[in-house]
Amino acid sequence: LDLEKLNTFLSDLLENYRGSLFRAKGVLSIQDMGRKFAFQAVHSMFGGERLDEWGAEEKRVSLMVFIGRNLPRQEIETGARECVVTELPEREKKERQKWMFGSGHGFKA
Repeated sequence: LDLEKLNTFLSDLLENYRGSLFRAKGVLSIQDMGRKFAFQAVHSMFGGERLDEWGAEEKRVSLMVFIGRNLPRQEIETGARECVVTELPEREKKERQKWMFGSGHGFKA
């Protein structure tokens, strides 16, 4: 997944459905990150952290769970699909990696 798009998607979702989206969590495969990335959200707050390395034979997949009432399933599915990576120029890959994970400790929003 593209981390910048994912951040925007989750932020917008949490803001727009703060009254009906109670929790969200998942384990994600983020572009240019050799580790699994876990996120969780409660109402409008979310954060994430790096986990273990992906195994050499392990398929890199992203799984997300959204818990709430009357959530817009199609909007969530479409928004998640839009976070799937399209190939970026090498220079932009390096810049994003440095900007988002310079500390190696994940992010908080």
